[in-house]
Amino acid sequence: TSAYGQEPVIYSTQEPYEQVKENLEFAITNQGLLIRGIMKIGEMLDNTRKDLGYEPVLLRGDAFDFCSAQHTYAMIAADPRNIVNCPFTVVVYVTLEQPELVYLAYRVPQLLGSNGAQVSAAIAEMLDTIARDTIAE
Repeated sequence: TSAYGQEPVIYSTQEPYEQVKENLEFAITNQGLLIRGIMKIGEMLDNTRKDLGYEPVLLRGDAFDFCSAQHTYAMIAADPRNIVNCPFTVVVYVTLEQPELVYLAYRVPQLLGSNGAQVSAAIAEMLDTIARDTIAE
């Protein structure tokens, strides 16, 4: 079974892209979490699309990876195989089809172990708090 059996949770806003990225960074760090990296997915696709023959799909796209020691420990204590779900990722992107909207999305892992559902619910709450804090007006 897939750890990511659920559909992604997706929010949208009309705030400027750079503002949403900055808000996301603050929302993550305000939870006491450390951003481990920002993957520039949009740039990577743009830089390789001509060589690979891809049509453009995104105007912009970045993935923020971060960890929570508390949630990571709870996941792994529930079942060591849950380590595959770390780090957590929230993405920000703009599509060609809707350039006026900035999307924010994440997935909640479905965890293994007897209390996996409980730990997953706590992770979902953390991710949703981050998302809502990011797009709060």
